[in-house]
Amino acid sequence: MGRRLQYKPRQSQQLPAFEPARSDTFFTPQTIAIIVGVWLLILVVIVGAGYFVMHNRYFQSEFAPLVDVCQNRWVGAAAAYSPTPGTHPAVGIKHTSGRWQPDPYLLPRSVVAGSLAETQLVVCLGRVEEIFIESCPYGNPQPTHRLDRYYLKQEVSVIEAKTGRILAVETFTGKSPRYCQETERFSEDEKTVKLIGTAISESEVQRWYMAHVSIE
Repeated sequence: MGRRLQYKPRQSQQLPAFEPARSDTFFTPQTIAIIVGVWLLILVVIVGAGYFVMHNRYFQSEFAPLVDVCQNRWVGAAAAYSPTPGTHPAVGIKHTSGRWQPDPYLLPRSVVAGSLAETQLVVCLGRVEEIFIESCPYGNPQPTHRLDRYYLKQEVSVIEAKTGRILAVETFTGKSPRYCQETERFSEDEKTVKLIGTAISESEVQRWYMAHVSIE
């Protein structure tokens, strides 16, 4: 006969209490703040670029007639000038890319005229020229390479817009480059090297024309 065993029910397994699963969502408050900040930055850049373009177009259109002032003419629609103490509204015209054109950022904002009718003076910044100094030949026994030295020069004028009368003219120069050395290093594919001096000091130019635009 077999063994008689007492039935012993299996202990029921206790399930853990139900907890809702955590969702590590991407859109935390910090993440949302970063996204909003980035979009605001992009919006500011777009608006700023749009303002820059529109302002530049307006300036070019409004003050286009003043280009003639830098070419020995005058603009009758401009304001009359009198050399009295104070600020005389002015516009900067620059010679670049082979032509004269108004530039809204040449002069300090505090002296820039708001319209053609307000403009008393025109500051004409001529093109920056490279002035040849000397050429130094290199090579032995016959010269095969050359080093050319240049300095920079620019003429600046302050002119009455309404009459075309020149109030002042000055020529500004940068410093000359270093002298030619006894030996110079040339790369394999270059026979001539241009050595140019320092740039013309913008602060020096500004101090000069501001003495005429803003009279103390």
